[in-house]
Amino acid sequence: MSLSRHLLIQYSIIIYMEFTELTLVEFKQAKFSSNNFLQASEMYQRYQDLGRESYLVGLKNPEGQILAAGLILGRPWHFGRKCFRIAGGWLMDYNADNHLDVLKAITKGAREFCRQKKAIVLTVMPKIVREVTDRQDTVPEEDHQHTELQSEFEQLGYKYLGEFEQLKWHYQLYLKGRQPDELFASFREGHRRQIRKAQKLQIRLREVDAKDAELFKSIVAETGERQKFQDPPAEYYSSMKRRFGNHARLMIAEIPADQLPEDDQATAIDGYVPTTAAMFLYDDNELSYLYGGSIRKFQKYGGAHLLQWSMIQEAIKKGYDNYNFYGVKPFADNGVYIFKQGFRGHVEELVGTFALPIGLLGKLYVSRLKPLKFRDVN
Repeated sequence: MSLSRHLLIQYSIIIYMEFTELTLVEFKQAKFSSNNFLQASEMYQRYQDLGRESYLVGLKNPEGQILAAGLILGRPWHFGRKCFRIAGGWLMDYNADNHLDVLKAITKGAREFCRQKKAIVLTVMPKIVREVTDRQDTVPEEDHQHTELQSEFEQLGYKYLGEFEQLKWHYQLYLKGRQPDELFASFREGHRRQIRKAQKLQIRLREVDAKDAELFKSIVAETGERQKFQDPPAEYYSSMKRRFGNHARLMIAEIPADQLPEDDQATAIDGYVPTTAAMFLYDDNELSYLYGGSIRKFQKYGGAHLLQWSMIQEAIKKGYDNYNFYGVKPFADNGVYIFKQGFRGHVEELVGTFALPIGLLGKLYVSRLKPLKFRDVN
């Protein structure tokens, strides 16, 4: 094939990509390895329930095939202007040979779309792994890593913001080809001991519903205050449960009241005292542990360890390759990191947050945003 014909074909491919709003049905049909719950149709419906400005957009080829998609969430700024964001990033095939063309086309379309909607910035947080930094079990496949993606976004006019608005580090346990006994044996000895202790104490695991969101939040909030992370309001848990249904699970670990000193039995419900709460979510690619916490004086009974182990086994049973412990700050003095690390997974560094300025006001706004590193984030 001649060079001129090759360039013509490439040019034609780019020209005939059409940026458009998608229906809910079309958005559901967009299936990529980058799919994640932040970019799920249920999340769009949840935003609609809450009265938040949100849009489903995508990029189609001449045959109507969806090459990329995104759920855009808006919030008011000043002077009638808005800030838009895509938590979870563009859904597309980042390993395809033409992925840069696709990214370029959807960026161009999104810039014009945002301008028409009076937005000054589009912030994109891809749930894409830049690299794996803490290998402790099975080494992941190469397509887990995308070290070049930052420069590709920057070439298209995005500003790199690092940790801005989204924690850049996840703790991931790879399950593919592994058996429960093997996994359990790989855990830190202290974690195995806590799981056995919880089983001996007959700690039970109970799933609660949206109506129990306040109880759930009260447990997580105690840990949030201690570990200095911002836990969401009770409405977050209840709204997620309503829209994601069985794919969102609010789990509580409870110890029989008769296993506790009398002074600690006051909060018993039907003979059990809640000690630990954790929210899990199933999506197309993984089972994720999103939020959780334990009441400090009950931590020694191992409810948190047992709950995680139970859900890891559930992920294996359902055929998931990944169990995502979600956000961590990977340094030695962070308690959440130490807890998750005991399950012997990997630290995954995501590519980070990018801001696309819209118009002159957007350029001024974005120019004042400073990139953050994880030690700069409270």
